[in-house]
Amino acid sequence: MIDSHQSEYLRNLLDMNPVDHAREILSARKQFLDREHPDASHAGQTGSSTERRAQILQQIEGLRKALWTMEKQELQAQLTAIDVSEFPDLGVSVSRLQRIIVLRKAFQRLEQHPACFPEFYEKFCRLVVAPPREAGLLRSQFLEEIRNEAQQPGSPGLRAYRRVVKVISLEYHELKSLERLWLNQLTMRPRPKKISSKTLEILFQIMVFSLALITLIIGILLSVPI
Repeated sequence: MIDSHQSEYLRNLLDMNPVDHAREILSARKQFLDREHPDASHAGQTGSSTERRAQILQQIEGLRKALWTMEKQELQAQLTAIDVSEFPDLGVSVSRLQRIIVLRKAFQRLEQHPACFPEFYEKFCRLVVAPPREAGLLRSQFLEEIRNEAQQPGSPGLRAYRRVVKVISLEYHELKSLERLWLNQLTMRPRPKKISSKTLEILFQIMVFSLALITLIIGILLSVPI
Protein backbone atom coordinates (compact mmCIF):
# COMPACT_ATOMS: atom_id res chain seq x y z
CA MET A 1 0.00 0.00 0.00
CA ILE A 2 1.32 3.46 -0.93
CA ASP A 3 1.66 5.81 2.05
CA SER A 4 1.14 9.57 2.02
CA HIS A 5 4.85 10.35 1.59
CA GLN A 6 5.13 8.06 -1.41
CA SER A 7 2.03 9.58 -2.98
CA GLU A 8 3.36 13.11 -2.52
CA TYR A 9 6.72 12.02 -3.92
CA LEU A 10 5.03 10.70 -7.07
CA ARG A 11 2.86 13.82 -7.46
CA ASN A 12 5.88 16.10 -7.21
CA LEU A 13 7.80 14.11 -9.81
CA LEU A 14 4.85 14.23 -12.20
CA ASP A 15 4.86 18.03 -11.90
CA MET A 16 8.45 18.19 -13.19
CA ASN A 17 9.60 18.06 -16.79
CA PRO A 18 12.36 15.41 -17.16
CA VAL A 19 14.09 17.60 -19.75
CA ASP A 20 14.45 20.56 -17.40
CA HIS A 21 14.56 18.87 -13.99
CA ALA A 22 16.55 15.68 -14.55
CA ARG A 23 18.94 16.49 -11.69
CA GLU A 24 16.12 17.02 -9.20
CA ILE A 25 14.35 13.83 -10.33
CA LEU A 26 17.48 11.71 -9.97
CA SER A 27 18.25 13.24 -6.59
CA ALA A 28 14.71 12.58 -5.36
CA ARG A 29 14.83 9.01 -6.63
CA LYS A 30 18.09 8.33 -4.77
CA GLN A 31 16.66 9.77 -1.59
CA PHE A 32 13.49 7.71 -2.02
CA LEU A 33 15.52 4.51 -2.39
CA ASP A 34 17.59 5.44 0.64
CA ARG A 35 14.39 5.77 2.63
CA GLU A 36 13.25 2.34 1.52
CA HIS A 37 16.61 0.88 2.60
CA PRO A 38 17.82 3.11 5.44
CA ASP A 39 21.39 2.71 6.59
CA ALA A 40 22.85 2.87 10.07
CA SER A 41 23.02 6.67 9.98
CA HIS A 42 19.30 6.79 10.73
CA ALA A 43 19.57 4.63 13.81
CA GLY A 44 20.21 7.58 16.11
CA GLN A 45 17.24 9.64 14.94
CA THR A 46 14.64 10.48 17.56
CA GLY A 47 11.02 11.51 17.33
CA SER A 48 8.31 10.31 15.00
CA SER A 49 8.50 10.54 11.23
CA THR A 50 5.78 13.21 11.29
CA GLU A 51 7.74 15.33 13.75
CA ARG A 52 10.96 15.05 11.73
CA ARG A 53 9.11 15.94 8.56
CA ALA A 54 7.51 18.99 10.16
CA GLN A 55 10.91 20.15 11.42
CA ILE A 56 12.48 19.78 7.98
CA LEU A 57 9.57 21.59 6.33
CA GLN A 58 10.06 24.45 8.77
CA GLN A 59 13.78 24.61 7.91
CA ILE A 60 13.10 24.61 4.17
CA GLU A 61 10.41 27.28 4.48
CA GLY A 62 12.76 29.49 6.49
CA LEU A 63 15.42 29.19 3.79
CA ARG A 64 12.85 29.98 1.09
CA LYS A 65 12.10 33.28 2.81
CA ALA A 66 15.81 34.09 3.15
CA LEU A 67 16.78 32.91 -0.33
CA TRP A 68 17.25 36.37 -1.85
CA THR A 69 18.93 38.03 1.14
CA MET A 70 21.09 35.49 3.00
CA GLU A 71 24.74 34.99 2.04
CA LYS A 72 25.16 32.38 -0.66
CA GLN A 73 27.67 30.26 1.31
CA GLU A 74 25.45 30.23 4.39
CA LEU A 75 22.41 29.20 2.35
CA GLN A 76 24.30 26.38 0.69
CA ALA A 77 25.68 25.16 4.00
CA GLN A 78 22.25 25.10 5.65
CA LEU A 79 20.62 23.34 2.71
CA THR A 80 23.39 20.74 2.56
CA ALA A 81 22.97 20.09 6.28
CA ILE A 82 19.30 19.15 5.89
CA ASP A 83 18.90 15.37 5.87
CA VAL A 84 16.00 14.64 3.51
CA SER A 85 16.90 11.01 2.81
CA GLU A 86 13.78 9.92 4.69
CA PHE A 87 11.52 12.24 2.68
CA PRO A 88 12.35 12.20 -1.06
CA ASP A 89 9.62 14.69 -1.93
CA LEU A 90 11.32 17.26 0.31
CA GLY A 91 14.59 16.44 -1.43
CA VAL A 92 13.02 17.82 -4.61
CA SER A 93 12.46 21.17 -2.88
CA VAL A 94 16.00 21.25 -1.48
CA SER A 95 17.50 20.51 -4.91
CA ARG A 96 15.36 23.25 -6.43
CA LEU A 97 16.55 25.84 -3.91
CA GLN A 98 20.17 24.79 -4.40
CA ARG A 99 19.78 25.31 -8.11
CA ILE A 100 18.27 28.78 -7.64
CA ILE A 101 21.12 29.83 -5.31
CA VAL A 102 23.59 29.17 -8.12
CA LEU A 103 21.49 31.39 -10.42
CA ARG A 104 21.00 34.34 -8.04
CA LYS A 105 23.33 36.63 -10.00
CA ALA A 106 21.40 35.83 -13.18
CA PHE A 107 18.20 36.87 -11.39
CA GLN A 108 19.86 40.13 -10.33
CA ARG A 109 20.92 40.85 -13.92
CA LEU A 110 17.42 40.11 -15.14
CA GLU A 111 15.94 42.52 -12.60
CA GLN A 112 18.17 45.30 -13.98
CA HIS A 113 17.35 44.54 -17.61
CA PRO A 114 15.37 47.34 -19.37
CA ALA A 115 12.73 44.85 -20.52
CA CYS A 116 12.06 43.59 -16.99
CA PHE A 117 9.50 45.27 -14.71
CA PRO A 118 8.41 44.73 -11.07
CA GLU A 119 5.06 43.07 -11.78
CA PHE A 120 6.73 40.29 -13.76
CA TYR A 121 9.84 39.93 -11.61
CA GLU A 122 7.89 39.57 -8.35
CA LYS A 123 5.67 36.84 -9.81
CA PHE A 124 8.58 34.99 -11.39
CA CYS A 125 10.68 34.99 -8.20
CA ARG A 126 7.75 33.90 -6.08
CA LEU A 127 6.93 31.09 -8.47
CA VAL A 128 10.41 29.58 -8.75
CA VAL A 129 10.83 29.21 -4.97
CA ALA A 130 7.31 28.00 -4.18
CA PRO A 131 6.76 24.42 -2.95
CA PRO A 132 5.82 22.09 -5.85
CA ARG A 133 2.13 21.85 -4.97
CA GLU A 134 1.75 25.60 -4.41
CA ALA A 135 3.67 26.34 -7.61
CA GLY A 136 1.11 24.40 -9.63
CA LEU A 137 -1.66 26.67 -8.34
CA LEU A 138 0.40 29.84 -8.77
CA ARG A 139 1.10 29.13 -12.43
CA SER A 140 -2.61 29.21 -13.28
CA GLN A 141 -3.32 32.09 -10.89
CA PHE A 142 -0.56 34.32 -12.25
CA LEU A 143 -1.45 33.56 -15.85
CA GLU A 144 -5.04 34.61 -15.23
CA GLU A 145 -3.96 37.72 -13.28
CA ILE A 146 -1.60 38.82 -16.05
CA ARG A 147 -4.28 38.48 -18.72
CA ASN A 148 -6.77 40.41 -16.58
CA GLU A 149 -4.21 43.10 -15.68
CA ALA A 150 -3.48 43.61 -19.36
CA GLN A 151 -6.99 45.02 -19.75
CA GLN A 152 -6.50 47.65 -17.03
CA PRO A 153 -5.30 51.18 -17.90
CA GLY A 154 -1.74 51.89 -16.74
CA SER A 155 -0.80 48.25 -16.24
CA PRO A 156 1.80 46.38 -18.30
CA GLY A 157 0.18 44.83 -21.34
CA LEU A 158 0.73 41.34 -22.65
CA ARG A 159 3.32 42.79 -25.03
CA ALA A 160 5.46 43.81 -22.05
CA TYR A 161 5.30 40.31 -20.60
CA ARG A 162 6.07 38.73 -23.95
CA ARG A 163 9.01 41.11 -24.38
CA VAL A 164 10.64 40.06 -21.12
CA VAL A 165 9.98 36.37 -21.85
CA LYS A 166 11.75 36.82 -25.18
CA VAL A 167 14.73 38.36 -23.37
CA ILE A 168 14.85 35.42 -20.95
CA SER A 169 14.68 32.97 -23.86
CA LEU A 170 17.59 34.65 -25.64
CA GLU A 171 19.84 35.72 -22.76
CA TYR A 172 18.92 33.71 -19.64
CA HIS A 173 18.54 30.08 -20.68
CA GLU A 174 19.13 28.78 -17.14
CA LEU A 175 16.32 30.93 -15.77
CA LYS A 176 13.92 29.84 -18.47
CA SER A 177 14.62 26.19 -17.70
CA LEU A 178 13.19 26.77 -14.21
CA GLU A 179 9.73 27.61 -15.57
CA ARG A 180 9.85 26.88 -19.30
CA LEU A 181 6.20 25.84 -19.68
CA TRP A 182 4.79 28.82 -17.76
CA LEU A 183 6.94 31.32 -19.64
CA ASN A 184 5.92 29.79 -22.95
CA GLN A 185 2.27 30.10 -21.93
CA LEU A 186 2.74 33.84 -21.46
CA THR A 187 3.74 34.17 -25.11
CA MET A 188 0.67 32.31 -26.33
CA ARG A 189 -2.49 34.15 -27.21
CA PRO A 190 -5.43 33.15 -25.00
CA ARG A 191 -7.90 30.84 -26.65
CA PRO A 192 -11.10 32.55 -27.77
CA LYS A 193 -14.03 31.77 -25.56
CA LYS A 194 -16.49 29.26 -26.95
CA ILE A 195 -19.84 30.66 -28.06
CA SER A 196 -22.69 29.18 -26.07
CA SER A 197 -25.49 27.28 -27.81
CA LYS A 198 -27.97 29.97 -26.74
CA THR A 199 -25.84 32.69 -28.36
CA LEU A 200 -25.56 30.63 -31.53
CA GLU A 201 -29.34 30.24 -31.61
CA ILE A 202 -29.83 34.00 -31.28
CA LEU A 203 -27.30 34.69 -34.04
CA PHE A 204 -29.04 32.16 -36.29
CA GLN A 205 -32.42 33.81 -35.69
CA ILE A 206 -30.92 37.23 -36.50
CA MET A 207 -29.45 35.84 -39.72
CA VAL A 208 -32.79 34.29 -40.75
CA PHE A 209 -34.61 37.54 -39.96
CA SER A 210 -32.06 39.56 -41.95
CA LEU A 211 -32.39 37.27 -44.97
CA ALA A 212 -36.18 37.46 -44.80
CA LEU A 213 -36.03 41.24 -44.57
CA ILE A 214 -33.67 41.48 -47.54
CA THR A 215 -35.91 39.16 -49.55
CA LEU A 216 -38.95 41.30 -48.70
CA ILE A 217 -37.20 44.53 -49.70
CA ILE A 218 -36.05 43.02 -52.99
CA GLY A 219 -39.62 41.79 -53.68
CA ILE A 220 -41.05 45.27 -53.02
CA LEU A 221 -38.48 46.92 -55.27
CA LEU A 222 -39.17 44.48 -58.10
CA SER A 223 -42.94 45.03 -57.83
CA VAL A 224 -42.66 48.83 -58.12
CA PRO A 225 -43.17 49.91 -61.79
CA ILE A 226 -40.25 51.80 -63.29
